[in-house]
Amino acid sequence: MGGFHLGAEKMPKLEKIISEFRRLGVERVGSCHCSGDPARRMFKQAFGNSYINVGASRLIELPF
Repeated sequence: MGGFHLGAEKMPKLEKIISEFRRLGVERVGSCHCSGDPARRMFKQAFGNSYINVGASRLIELPF
């Protein structure tokens, strides 16, 4: 979770990063505004219900 600072990255690099997240076994992801809108959309599409819409003042509760 956090700002991934990907706003200037092109589609192929974003696809590679998302693929690497998957390879590493990341189960949930939440990208902040500084990740860039295209990256946020791509993460949401790739992770579906496991994408967490994060931002300032957002309360996120995770089961442990």
